[in-house]
Amino acid sequence: MRHTRVLLAATAAALVACAQRQVEVETGDVLLGSRWVATLAPVAVTRDSGAITGATTVSLGGRGSMMRGSSSVETHAMLSLFGAAPGSTHAWHLHLGACNNDRGILGAPELYTPVVAGNDGRGDITVTLPFTTPNSGEFYIDVHETQSSASRVVACAPLTAGSA
Repeated sequence: MRHTRVLLAATAAALVACAQRQVEVETGDVLLGSRWVATLAPVAVTRDSGAITGATTVSLGGRGSMMRGSSSVETHAMLSLFGAAPGSTHAWHLHLGACNNDRGILGAPELYTPVVAGNDGRGDITVTLPFTTPNSGEFYIDVHETQSSASRVVACAPLTAGSA
């Protein structure tokens, strides 16, 4: 009888301790249903062009995301762009930090294939990045004016952790 009480007390204490403990996920472990998403609000950009009299306004927007790839050491990054000039090509990247506090591109810039807009100004691209999808942190996605990573950023948004 005494052993039963001790066992019950120990079990209850263990359950209370587990319920209050915060679990930190180790590198390489990912939440299978997790997805980071961003909504790129259209940013008005005025460009002067020698081929066009006056100026044109281009509004880029879209959605971006990152989620676990086919293995625990891969991340899929996706961008759906709208409002681009038909046939235009744009560099894009996932970054550590915030739009106004860049702390570097996640992975090498060459890993991000530029997105090409169709005749309707829309473009979609998915790339596989060789690292584990983060479970926490501050990240954002940006889109550049041209296919050059050195060109001006014309759209930017924070990535927010959510579920698939």
